Amino acid sequence: MGLAISLVASSFLVGTVITPDVARWAKTPRDAVLSSFFGFLFGTSLMLLIVILLTNATSSSNILHIFVSMGFGISAIIVLILAQWTTNHNNLYSAALGFSVIFSRVPKYVLTIIAGLIGTVLAYLDIFNHFITFLIYLTAFIAPIGGIYLAEFFLLNRSRFQLVFIREEHLPGFYWHAVLVWGIAAFIGLATSPAPNGLGWFNLTTIPLLDSFLAGFLLQWVLSKIREKVTAGASSTVTPGE
Repeated sequence: MGLAISLVASSFLVGTVITPDVARWAKTPRDAVLSSFFGFLFGTSLMLLIVILLTNATSSSNILHIFVSMGFGISAIIVLILAQWTTNHNNLYSAALGFSVIFSRVPKYVLTIIAGLIGTVLAYLDIFNHFITFLIYLTAFIAPIGGIYLAEFFLLNRSRFQLVFIREEHLPGFYWHAVLVWGIAAFIGLATSPAPNGLGWFNLTTIPLLDSFLAGFLLQWVLSKIREKVTAGASSTVTPGE
């Protein structure tokens, strides 16, 4: 049951983590919150309800087969293509945006093309047949990011999320302690995911997604506090003439 919860929640967690990439274009923070809230609550819930009803009615889990059996062949293909187009447009945008932070000297359009080609190749290699494995890795590697976000916003320094801070402060290329937290928390998520797709070494909450999320949240808070004390101690030892 814990693994099932992780698999269902992992895909939604990805959407939650990359939503700021798109929601940042909202006119006000209120618009971003409301659009995300109602989009996930009503839009996604309605979509899942329809899929569940159609799957039970046709005894098939293949959405294309479901539409074809209902006599919506060509229209179903058009709907699916457009649906994937809009969804993957946001995914591609978020991927290119993330790559642009790491490879700042490479033009963004080049990164967008590369990310699109990677996604196309993975689709051609039939990654869907490894969907469960894919979701388990999403659980391990994406959940800690959400934990780090929440620790920063609610416990550490929410001013870092303001555009004024980003524009005026000289930010490092990486917050290496956050990268370390992400790596450790991702490993914990893999270690608590059952074999054969995960390592299955031990259990914490019995829900791997929650394990990696909480690990990211707690480790980010602890290491950031340690980093602040070390930085403050180093600054206090420097004399005015140095």
